[in-house]
Amino acid sequence: MSLFKWIKGQLIEVIEWVDDSRDTLVWKFPDEDKAIKNGAQMTVRDGQAALFVNEGQAGDVFLAGRHELVTRNIPILTSLKSWKYGFDSPFKADVYFFSMGLFKGMKWGTSQPIMINDPAFRFPIQMRAFGTFDFRITDPGKFFTEIVRTNPHVTTDEILEDFRSSVVTRFSSVLKKSGKSLGEINANAQDIGMDLLEPLKTEFAESGLEIVRFNVENVSLPPEVQQRLNEMDFKKMEAMDQNEIEMQNLVGKANISQNIGDMQKFMQFQMGSGMNPAQNNPGQPGATGPAGDMMQMMMGMNMAQQMMQNQNNPQAQQPPAQQPAAGGEQMSQEQIMATLKQLGDLKAAGILSDEEFEAKKKDLLSRL
Repeated sequence: MSLFKWIKGQLIEVIEWVDDSRDTLVWKFPDEDKAIKNGAQMTVRDGQAALFVNEGQAGDVFLAGRHELVTRNIPILTSLKSWKYGFDSPFKADVYFFSMGLFKGMKWGTSQPIMINDPAFRFPIQMRAFGTFDFRITDPGKFFTEIVRTNPHVTTDEILEDFRSSVVTRFSSVLKKSGKSLGEINANAQDIGMDLLEPLKTEFAESGLEIVRFNVENVSLPPEVQQRLNEMDFKKMEAMDQNEIEMQNLVGKANISQNIGDMQKFMQFQMGSGMNPAQNNPGQPGATGPAGDMMQMMMGMNMAQQMMQNQNNPQAQQPPAQQPAAGGEQMSQEQIMATLKQLGDLKAAGILSDEEFEAKKKDLLSRL
């Protein structure tokens, strides 16, 4: 090999970057400690930018196109190297290529739950959130100085962790100040994202980046918190059912209930509409849970009260046998037997005690 060929092999004549990745932000041209030939050709493809760096200082930026590396094309580098009269000899410099395209769908999320005061729960709860954002490099020089430094290959995963932390911090602050419930936050997720976009743009711009879009996709409770709240809600509902049943029992004993016409019509309505829980659940007599207990109890209360009203109101029915009414008519045998049957139903439903049933039974039988 001749000396000329050897010297030529030590010079860089063509500089370019063919990027086949989807996550590379910055790539340093591998010079292998070779000098760049005066008049070398550099190709910068669409969606790229190239930055000359001299001893860690950012120099000239080249956008898409084919560039001849001569003094007039690299004024900043010429100044940094103190080339007062230009240069005709090879020179050394680092060349970094930047991907200037839009990086879409970058994910962000809370690594730890956010503690906020949710007005719907009336106590602090933990929330998780996640979403996406789009960004791009707008200032290669600033991005190099603030982020790249000496890193020869920078990917989205390497540098976005810090930015994700910033996003989560700002998002947490907005949630805590909003005073909104979990449902309201999800309903207004798009507006929250728009509110966060401007302050995030300012912060990203300090590093030579532009955030183009910011989305809040979901805000939810951690699974363990959701499970605990579900258990609390279930216990609360159970307690409410039991309290309501007890309250209705007290109301029944105080003879306060709704009017449902006479007992005969009510019994017909009950049978026709299938309101009896035992009829609707064959093989499961009696109550079928708190709701069934309440339904039976309410029906029995109304039946009992109506019967009491009919018996105690001389204008509502025939007077007792021992006290003939003005017309002298008494309860017929059929009426007495029907009333006894109804009393038996009330006793079976737990509305009448054994003592109350026996007292009424004795009274009615004495009228036969």
